[in-house]
Amino acid sequence: MASKLNWQMFLLVGLFLLLLVAALLRGNITTGQRFDPDSPEPSGLLLLQEWLREMGYTVTTTGQRRFALSLHQHLLIIYPGEERFTQSEADSFFEWVEAGGTAVIIGHADSKLRRLLNYDTVPGYIGEALTQRQPLLPEATEPFDRSGRPFDLTEAPRTVAVLASEKGSELSVLSRGAGWVWLVSEQLTFTNSELSDDRAQAQLIPVFLRTVPTRGTVVFDTYHLFGPDLLSGAGPIESLKDWLYRTPSGWAAIFLLLLGGGWLLLSGRRLGPPLELKTQGRRREAAEFVVAMAGLQRRARIRDNLAHHQRYRLKQSLGKPWRIRPSLPDAEFLRQLQALNPALGATTAQDSLTQNHSLPESGPGLSFEEIAQILDELATIPDEERLVDLAQRIDRSLA
Repeated sequence: MASKLNWQMFLLVGLFLLLLVAALLRGNITTGQRFDPDSPEPSGLLLLQEWLREMGYTVTTTGQRRFALSLHQHLLIIYPGEERFTQSEADSFFEWVEAGGTAVIIGHADSKLRRLLNYDTVPGYIGEALTQRQPLLPEATEPFDRSGRPFDLTEAPRTVAVLASEKGSELSVLSRGAGWVWLVSEQLTFTNSELSDDRAQAQLIPVFLRTVPTRGTVVFDTYHLFGPDLLSGAGPIESLKDWLYRTPSGWAAIFLLLLGGGWLLLSGRRLGPPLELKTQGRRREAAEFVVAMAGLQRRARIRDNLAHHQRYRLKQSLGKPWRIRPSLPDAEFLRQLQALNPALGATTAQDSLTQNHSLPESGPGLSFEEIAQILDELATIPDEERLVDLAQRIDRSLA
């Protein structure tokens, strides 16, 4: 048994060390992502960022904590990313544009924005020549000979095509409030490799900057590009969930909880003492129930049921041989009983009920006067001591 526990402990310690090494190695690995503003890779945007800074513009990002824009930011560049726009984010985006901001949406970045701007895409072919539909680039010296997936602007009459092929528009502009929205094809992404190899794309950057003030601020939307950073330590810790998911101590607590649960499972330990089985005890007798109910009624000082029961029992035993109903009133019961059993005496039931007789202390039988007296006293619900005496008298007479 001891060797088995030692083997399980060594296994858990080995798993812990393996996870620790994997976490350290994963933290040191840096992977490049497409359209990363700080990446020097061919698919990065470092060349575009440095070019904007050399022209005097301030270049920043939205960050990955939340998507928020201010009036001090003048140009927003949106690339296709991992996170989609929510309705509230789309509303705040259009409010920012209508207040005077300029947005450049590259490569059909988001389906919600595409629906709200009423444009769609159509199949395109690389190699088709692009022509200027609007004279925005009179000084253009390089031809645009590579097309991607053009736009279908049938449902967007206010959107103006700037560069287009026979299949559709590759570069369009829309005026919204005091701001502008540029729709750029996925073939014109302004990455490091494209700006280096294709000089025609570099001619489009000054077009976007026409509505940006001198030394204005250019923002790259990294919130939707990389997705929200839920595991970063930035931002306030507002709940236990934030502490567990976003802090090293919370990760350690989760790991220790899983490690302890795994150890308990592998060691076969119970999560609590074993439950004791309850065996069948002695069965209660009917007499115990009667005694318990009698004691309960006595503590509650309930005597009317007992008095009614004794009256009914006496009348039932006396009237049964003569088939007299015990539910009859006392006077009628005594009248019928005396009529059918003259041996009880000549005293009428009504006279015996109106007279005050005392019961004899003993005797096996009951006279007519004694029966009337017992019924009369039981009808008035006597006290406990007198009720016991009457019940004993009835028991002796009926025995």
